[in-house]
Amino acid sequence: MKTILKSSIVLTFFSISLFLFQIACEDEVEAQQANQGLTQQNKLIYINGANYSINQIQIMNLDGTGITDVPMTNLPPDLYWQTVRITPDGKTLVLSGYDANAGNVNIIYTMNTSGTDVKKIYQQPSNSTGEIKQVEQAY
Repeated sequence: MKTILKSSIVLTFFSISLFLFQIACEDEVEAQQANQGLTQQNKLIYINGANYSINQIQIMNLDGTGITDVPMTNLPPDLYWQTVRITPDGKTLVLSGYDANAGNVNIIYTMNTSGTDVKKIYQQPSNSTGEIKQVEQAY
């Protein structure tokens, strides 16, 4: 009787572990499928500026060829501590920094790589104490 009970317990734990393994594999497949269709663009973003303010954004191939300027005429002038990231599809830039004219609140903007369709997507609430230094990823 003890042997049957022990065997039943072992089989139960074994089937639970197989079930959990199957769930983990399904999550991995879903994550892989979510990234299908995204192609590495082999581009990099180059920024130029002084005193924590970007005054030029360029996109180029990883080998340094094909340099194109991104017009910045639609961006607000007082965006400091900027970082720029590009989305995996190569179509949208994400910029982060702070607005000196709005009490140094953190802000995040997006725009397409032609410099148009500029949108403020985040502004730090006035009662917030957190600080965004930079956007790490855009995916």
